Amino acid sequence: MTADHDLYPEDEHNYRVAVLEAFLAWGIYPKDMPIVSVKTLLWPTMREAAADFDQPGEQSSAFSDDFGFMLSRPAEMLDEINQREDLRSAGRYLSRLKEIGERIAAERRGAMDGKIARKSKRQGLDDVLGRNLLDLGLEADRKVEWLARKLYSQLFWGLLTSPKSDMWRRIIGLNTEPNAPKSVNRSYTTSAPAIEVHSVRMAARRGARDQIEREYVVELTQTRQGFLDPAVQKAVDSGEKSAETASDFKFRRGCTLLIDAETFEIRRVIRTRGDVCDEVELERKRRFFTKRTGEPRNAFAGSGDSAFASNETFAHLHSHVH
Repeated sequence: MTADHDLYPEDEHNYRVAVLEAFLAWGIYPKDMPIVSVKTLLWPTMREAAADFDQPGEQSSAFSDDFGFMLSRPAEMLDEINQREDLRSAGRYLSRLKEIGERIAAERRGAMDGKIARKSKRQGLDDVLGRNLLDLGLEADRKVEWLARKLYSQLFWGLLTSPKSDMWRRIIGLNTEPNAPKSVNRSYTTSAPAIEVHSVRMAARRGARDQIEREYVVELTQTRQGFLDPAVQKAVDSGEKSAETASDFKFRRGCTLLIDAETFEIRRVIRTRGDVCDEVELERKRRFFTKRTGEPRNAFAGSGDSAFASNETFAHLHSHVH
């Protein structure tokens, strides 16, 4: 619905309404949605998501401004992160940031030759990292692009874990409360529930007038160790049993952000149902796996006793085990 709306906002032939009615006729509709319509099925913007938490629309632009600052001036963002009191003891994270930045600078200098190369050698790290590295176009080779994505993933983690970003973490469905269950993976840097930044990249799509529009795609997840036995889950959650206990499955929650490349406005907040501490959703996934183990075996599940692993390559390919 959202993708079609962004491509054809007007929908003069009411195709989206027809698709919606077809799903409703079969009894397929989102859970806990009292009013089902084309509008309510669209993924929310950051302003709309913030409104659910009684946050003023004007304040929702603050996170967009910070994101734009991070992209446009990564060197200054590095300096800001280095000065954060809560990251004083995060030497491993800070050194990794510096290392990636220096590798990008070295690659950029090495890509130049002649007079430009001699001039480039006099440039410092701040000069090379003084612009949007995801917008280099033909100036960057694949290695620089890969390093830039890696750098921005680390920088975005720093932006998202900042104390001033607490409300925004909750709005986009991330939980970093210190009293979270022990089965939730912890960050080595902050000891809080870990936030995994899988991607900060540029993407292109076709716009409403057939023009190419660019946007940033940010993918975030959190992981919790899941157990088929509720008693074991409770013991690990409370700390009675080690969090290193081998889990039966991974319970992942998170969100994807689509951000306008020109205004840095967060166009869409695509959240999973519930966060990583949601017991209802955890139980829902546990029931799904429990039902799988009791079903008759087939070519996709393999012939082993476990539904989660098999020596049969074809079965393992379709098991979706992480």
